[in-house]
Amino acid sequence: MAGMLGLCCLLAAATSQATVRISGIVVHCSAQNETGEDEIYLKFNGMRVNMGNFVNNLRKATATTVSFASGPVTVTLFEDDGDHIWDGDDNWGSNTVTHAGSYNFFSSLRKNWPASGQNHEYDYSFVWTDVQP
Repeated sequence: MAGMLGLCCLLAAATSQATVRISGIVVHCSAQNETGEDEIYLKFNGMRVNMGNFVNNLRKATATTVSFASGPVTVTLFEDDGDHIWDGDDNWGSNTVTHAGSYNFFSSLRKNWPASGQNHEYDYSFVWTDVQP
């Protein structure tokens, strides 16, 4: 009987773990990449969050939240180049976080500024909260 009680407690503990919630997502463009607008999105563990079109000195926040059963969480910044077979979306780098907290990351590329057209300067932030069931 004691073994059954221990098993029940173990199962209850395993199913009561916190869920990871990502919120407070903000992107700021200091220097855009394209001559028109940059179409920016983030991926959190592969889940896409569209942030919209950006020009120099524009900051945008979204009310979108994403949730995962557990961490870690990998976030990747992308610039959408449309559905062109010859030119996929620009992956501007990833960062992985392993615990709850507030995070801010910076992405910058300067190649022969501005002639190459491969330049950008962005920062983005978000909050990881552990949510109890």
